[in-house]
Order: sequence, then C-alpha cells, then structure tokens
Amino acid sequence: MSHRILVTAEPAPLLAAVRAAVAVAPDLEAVEASGGEVEVLLRLANGDVDLVVVAMTDRTLPAVAERVVDEYPRLGVLAVDLDRAEGLLHRLQPDTTLIDGLLRAKRLSTVLRRAAAGRTAYE
Repeated sequence: MSHRILVTAEPAPLLAAVRAAVAVAPDLEAVEASGGEVEVLLRLANGDVDLVVVAMTDRTLPAVAERVVDEYPRLGVLAVDLDRAEGLLHRLQPDTTLIDGLLRAKRLSTVLRRAAAGRTAYE
C-alpha cells in the first residue's frame, strides 16, 4: 500500500528532505503543492492524500496546519522545523508528538510512513 504525502514546495530544503525520505521508502509517494495554503486545500479536496508536510518555526504550527486538521480530520500534519531538525506531528484527536533527528532520510521516511498510516511516530 502506497502512502501519499503532500508537501509544500517552499521552503526548498523541506521539499528536498521529503524527496530524499521518499526515495528510500518505496511505499511512500511525494505529491508537491507549489502554491500556498489555497493550493494545499484544493489538492486535499481530491481525497487522495494521507499526510500533509509543512514548514514551521519555533515549534509553532502554521495556520495551514490547523486548517487542514479542522477541515480534514482523518489527516495528520507533520510540521517540520528545519533549523532544529525536528517536527510536530499534529492530528485532530489531538495528538501532537515531538520528533527529533527528523532530517535524516531514513528517519523521516519512517515518520512519514507511520503518520500517513494514522499511527504515531514512535509506535
């Protein structure tokens, strides 16, 4: 079963990190959203995405993350802080998990897979 990961095209290092993680995980597929919040929400309307990945700073979820979990409660949002190399996995349940060492490709692919499958990063 393939998990589709929607990732914003900006910032470029986040897109590169997700591409690297997906490259080492054949069951993951990256789907890029080149625009902002509107494009993310339009893409989600298709119903074929399992997880959304967005950038954050200072462990603060961006507005698009909150909007995604409000409008698409079955989805998780992985917000990645590139400066700290960590992320917050956010779900409506609520379930927010701090994840360290996130920018290593194998680690990130594991987190993407588990989050897309509706599980926490450390199960």
